[in-house]
Amino acid sequence: MQDVIAIIIAGIPPILLVVGIVLATIVLARRVRAVVHVGVIRMGMPIDIATVAASSINVVILVLGAAIALDQVGWANAAASFVAGLGITSIIVGVALQDTIKNYAAGVMIQYHRPYHVGDDVQLGQVRGLVTALRLHMTMVRRDDGIIVEIPSSVITNGPIINYTRTGLRRITIRVTLERNITIETIVNDLIEVMRATPHVANEPLPIVSVIGMEGEHIVFDVSVWASASDDISGVTRTQTMAAIDRFLGNTHPTKRNKSSIK
Repeated sequence: MQDVIAIIIAGIPPILLVVGIVLATIVLARRVRAVVHVGVIRMGMPIDIATVAASSINVVILVLGAAIALDQVGWANAAASFVAGLGITSIIVGVALQDTIKNYAAGVMIQYHRPYHVGDDVQLGQVRGLVTALRLHMTMVRRDDGIIVEIPSSVITNGPIINYTRTGLRRITIRVTLERNITIETIVNDLIEVMRATPHVANEPLPIVSVIGMEGEHIVFDVSVWASASDDISGVTRTQTMAAIDRFLGNTHPTKRNKSSIK
């Protein structure tokens, strides 16, 4: 069988042989690319990763097909030089575009692990806002002031990623300053009960009231509560919490409310 194939190949004009190998390579590359793309998606990978994998396989098959075509017409040295040239070119391009390649590589990891999705409220490094677009090389975040920030993927993977949407809850902390002529334990317990009765405040985790320091004749408290992400974005919970604290001080400690501050 091998002798028959060799005889058939030997009887084909070199130009037709090269054209046949090139066409077969193109058809094979397209088929394999489609199969790999579908297979990677079925494995649960994001479509961007499937596209990168399919394109990489496509390029490898085309390069091998070109080398085989050159070898069949007796240009073995040219084929070797072609492959070697591609290797050297890849190294040069890799060095020149190392930052870009690093971003795409980091983007593949982000797409795979999916620490956030479009529409999530996140903090990426020093930037906090809503994710409006997720690409391999960068993520677009809209801050509260409306400014769109494009963050490279390599910067994201090298820093902390905080997703406020994933848990569905956010912590809201309000600072209260009161005069020192108070009973700290009583104020703490009373404020906790007030917070538990405040609308939009989550029952779990429980509210926390803690003393963080003293400033002259005043004591500084931090009142922390948890609220749903949607209520926090609209400001409803913060408003209700501050109003509840103000009513509490006005009803039980009117003189202290007049000399206190709530932030």
